[in-house]
Amino acid sequence: MRTSTLGITYLDLDGDGVPDAVHTVETWPDDTDEVDREPTVVETLARGIDIDGHPSDVQVLAHR
Repeated sequence: MRTSTLGITYLDLDGDGVPDAVHTVETWPDDTDEVDREPTVVETLARGIDIDGHPSDVQVLAHR
């Protein structure tokens, strides 16, 4: 069974009290039987979020 964990942080970059960026970190365990394999981690930052919640820019910060 492959399950993931998700960490979400809403960021107020301009200090107006409204989140305008979302930082996410998602981790999946390794599917193989190898003992020393690291989990897969994807870290993204979505910025320029409009009133409907859609970002104007999504940047992958890390993929390991």
